[in-house]
Amino acid sequence: MSDVMSILSSNFLTVGGSTNYSKSKYVAVDPKAYEGTWAGTYSTNKKFTVQVSDVAGFRAKVKY
Repeated sequence: MSDVMSILSSNFLTVGGSTNYSKSKYVAVDPKAYEGTWAGTYSTNKKFTVQVSDVAGFRAKVKY
């Protein structure tokens, strides 16, 4: 699980540093557009999946 957290942390630092955050108020989005399952493979060839469901505002259920 620490591999996934390091990937997320690395991506957050990379993308988050170059993102211009809007100061406008929260705008509702289509939750279905953010739900789904993503799969990948570590450099050791071990496979993993991340499933996102029940998106509501800033919250979602995420299963690794």
